[in-house]
Amino acid sequence: MKMKKTKYSIIFPVLCFLILTALCIPISVRSANNEYDFLAKQQENAINAYNILVKSFDVGEFGQYLYPDEYCGAWIDQNRLVIALTDLDKIDEYSRLLGTMCAFVDFSCMEYSLNDLLDLKLIIYNDLDKTYGIRAGFIAVEEDKNCLCIGIKKEQLNDLIISDYEGYPLYFIDLDQMVPTNTDLYGGMHLWNSTRSCGMTLSACGTWQGNDVIVTCGHTTQAVNDTIKLNNSSGTTIGTVQFHRFYNGGYGDFEFVSVNSSLFDTTPYILSTYTISGYSVPVGPSTAVPLGTYVRFYGQATGYVSYGYVKFTNSSIGVEGTAVTINGMSWILVTSGSNKKGDSGGPVFSGTGTTVSYCGVLSGNGTSGEDFYVSFTPYQYLGYVGFDVKISEEG
Repeated sequence: MKMKKTKYSIIFPVLCFLILTALCIPISVRSANNEYDFLAKQQENAINAYNILVKSFDVGEFGQYLYPDEYCGAWIDQNRLVIALTDLDKIDEYSRLLGTMCAFVDFSCMEYSLNDLLDLKLIIYNDLDKTYGIRAGFIAVEEDKNCLCIGIKKEQLNDLIISDYEGYPLYFIDLDQMVPTNTDLYGGMHLWNSTRSCGMTLSACGTWQGNDVIVTCGHTTQAVNDTIKLNNSSGTTIGTVQFHRFYNGGYGDFEFVSVNSSLFDTTPYILSTYTISGYSVPVGPSTAVPLGTYVRFYGQATGYVSYGYVKFTNSSIGVEGTAVTINGMSWILVTSGSNKKGDSGGPVFSGTGTTVSYCGVLSGNGTSGEDFYVSFTPYQYLGYVGFDVKISEEG
């Protein structure tokens, strides 16, 4: 791939990915929920248009989308879906695909296709490793800026590196460190891995290979056959890990856990703040969550629903202190709320009211200056390996 150099500025906010301490942001839950409802409602038509778009794409061996050569990306700007292309002569083709939903779509012309940026991401990641001995904390695609965002520790980011990559469609963020955050069953409950002595949050219930399972995060040292209990080390055993996805070069951070049906029933519920009982009910999975989408997330350690919007997609994250790089992750810029150790694995969901769309599994968090981010595994990677989220019978 031949990339034309274009001048991009280098910015240096301090980016610190931490799970060991909580970032507490005072909020009024009710006012935050009302604000989220308003923002999410405005985006419904744009999100529907995006889902039509991505369903037309082919899918790779790990569940990742295979993008057309002219496609630069898509994102939500207020209540509009913006689709960027290298060739605007293709607009008619996309308009026919979208049909009446094209009324909620704008088109933009950009220089680099999304395939160009994904190829460049791999080249830069390997080049930093082989040439400079630096393992990038993460490299993410920022579709609305038609460039890459690269996180590297400040002490490693010298003038030579900046000079070598000057003019390419990318910018650097100073990275301090990156680590993932670590009766009836429902999304938001406290889980305990008694094999590894670590806690996390139940994301959602569903089925896999014809059996009831729950899904949570897969990071740290978890593995297939680990024993998962409810609440704590003395809690009742739910089951064992049947499928685990957290390995170098893999897509996503999640695992499926079997359910002892003689002791537990799976439900479609997710903890939220929208009803007297505190639950929302997924009416279906959100297989596509474009940049700019407002979403909510819940962690049992924090204990309340937070929200923000998707800031980065197609992110590769190098996990500090390990040889693991995970792909396909998305980042949420948090507007209201918090996240801390033990929230990992929690549900990420979109929509308003008591019915929602399930978006994926909460993974890690971090800060950049005063901005606070959380990462999650999009549902598409769960669905690709056969997971079906449990939904409302009315959905």
